[in-house]
Amino acid sequence: MNLPAAARRHWAWWTVMAVVVAGLLVLAGSRTPQDGTSDDRLYGIAGQLKCLQCVGESVAASQAPLAEQFRTEIRQQMSAGSTDDEILAFFVDRYGDEVLLEPPASGFGALVWLLPVLLVLAAVAGLVMAFGRWRANQENEGAGVVGAAESSPVDVSQASDTGDEVGAREPEPADPAPWRGAAIAGGIAVFLLLAGWLVVWGSDDRGEGELTGGVPTGREGAAACQPLAMSDPEAAIECYDRVLESSPTDVEALTYRGWAHIRSGEQAAGVTDLEAAVAADPAYGDAHVFLAVVAADAGDFPGAALELERFWATEPSEVAVSVVQAEGLEARVFVGNMSPAARECWLAADSDDSGSGLDQAYLDALGTCLDAVLVADPTDSDARLWRARSYLGPESADGATARILLLGLLADEPDNADALALLVQLDILSGDLDAAEAGLETLAGLPRGPAAFLLGDEAALRAALERARLASVPNPEGG
Repeated sequence: MNLPAAARRHWAWWTVMAVVVAGLLVLAGSRTPQDGTSDDRLYGIAGQLKCLQCVGESVAASQAPLAEQFRTEIRQQMSAGSTDDEILAFFVDRYGDEVLLEPPASGFGALVWLLPVLLVLAAVAGLVMAFGRWRANQENEGAGVVGAAESSPVDVSQASDTGDEVGAREPEPADPAPWRGAAIAGGIAVFLLLAGWLVVWGSDDRGEGELTGGVPTGREGAAACQPLAMSDPEAAIECYDRVLESSPTDVEALTYRGWAHIRSGEQAAGVTDLEAAVAADPAYGDAHVFLAVVAADAGDFPGAALELERFWATEPSEVAVSVVQAEGLEARVFVGNMSPAARECWLAADSDDSGSGLDQAYLDALGTCLDAVLVADPTDSDARLWRARSYLGPESADGATARILLLGLLADEPDNADALALLVQLDILSGDLDAAEAGLETLAGLPRGPAAFLLGDEAALRAALERARLASVPNPEGG
């Protein structure tokens, strides 16, 4: 059926409009570049990763040390030419599936990306239905005219009476209702399509400029402020101020506003916020870490050790633990809390002050120095512990003497977790696995030792014990 010229013009307009809006949706849904090293791509990938050190935040939104490490790794891999999928697979291989946020195929992410497609389909369906109704009306109208001509002949006399000629009668105007329906359907389609585009555009919160606008509230508001905490502490403070106006006890906002205050040189205000965060939720580990940093910076190493002990009591994630260790906080607090004489020996033997170079030369130098300390003060716990450790070198070991020292120390200090951890190590090395198991059971009931980052915590020692048990099982095929 041939359409009238006016109808063809109308449908050409609707077709062009649909194509343009669909094109806008395609552009909106593909804003994130898939190659190169731009910040848009960086934050697009980071937005798909979970900040395992935080609560409910992405790597893109968090300013936690681990999130910064993730972003650095992402940028390095982008520079190396890795694809988005390869970069995400790298993090999954290293940290497991939990490092991914909810996949785009579920939750609100599905709505964000499926909504434009669904709206396009709905718009096309609406236009097709409107066209179908118009075409049906046209066909019905034509059929009615033909039927009327065949069943009701014209009364020529009546036509002559009125002075009208049959052939010159004006046709009835076409029913405008179908076009009104098409116009309404098209208008709704355009509205919904543009709304879908705005949903996609509004979901892209990767730029810092978008983080400073509006009044963030709750957990989402605190997450929005975090990228500013490292780059611009003063702006972060203002951002967290807005969050805390509506949520005065938001533990995350209190914690990171406190850290921003400290980074801005406002020590008292920062400590006040951190203490308020601890009061609001003692199990929020990040606040304890920042308080430990403040105490260590002030030379209050016992206070820093107490905050670290509280941090470990929160049962933080393995990633959060790795961040604390990567920052060197444990080593710094550990050395700061040593007895002065033992610390002098430690620092003299360890030229880089890290305690990581436990090679034979270091242990020999440490042992010689500690012997002199123990002559002067046989009760020095740190000297006794590390003299025992110095006997267990990679090239020369005296397990019997080390055991005597450790048993004597534990007799005086049964709750010395570091001495017990070292004794468990010694039991594993000597093959006394049952004694090691008993020692681990006791260790599980003690706070984490300050030297656990060097000697091993309960989890690491238990894994070593399990490996030793497996190695002790005879292999039936080995003969």
